[in-house]
Amino acid sequence: MHITRDESRHLSGTLSMLENLASRMPKEKRLMITRQMKHGFIYLSPLLFEPLADFWKLPSDFIEWDRKLEEKAYECGLGTPAIEEKTKNWREAILKQSVRLEEIGIQVPAIKEIGLDGVDIPRG
Repeated sequence: MHITRDESRHLSGTLSMLENLASRMPKEKRLMITRQMKHGFIYLSPLLFEPLADFWKLPSDFIEWDRKLEEKAYECGLGTPAIEEKTKNWREAILKQSVRLEEIGIQVPAIKEIGLDGVDIPRG
């Protein structure tokens, strides 16, 4: 819950700055922001989703054990959300801001891991 509150503050500040800057940005710069959003998802995936194996260099059984440990943490009452809840939270958070972003000319990236349609951004 505290992470959500803290990250919401960062997002609000960032969106406020973007609103002031986006109208003066060429299309290529606005696309760079879309790319940064996609890369932010990948970078934060180990904390707020699950590590994306084709990006993070992890042992072959890491995700299996990570899921087991998160399940145990949930069972023990630590409030660790299931992957379905993490997926829903990410998708809803981005969708909630997508109208505002698109109004200022910033496109939302496609993030297939959470079922989000948008601009295809290669990971490389």
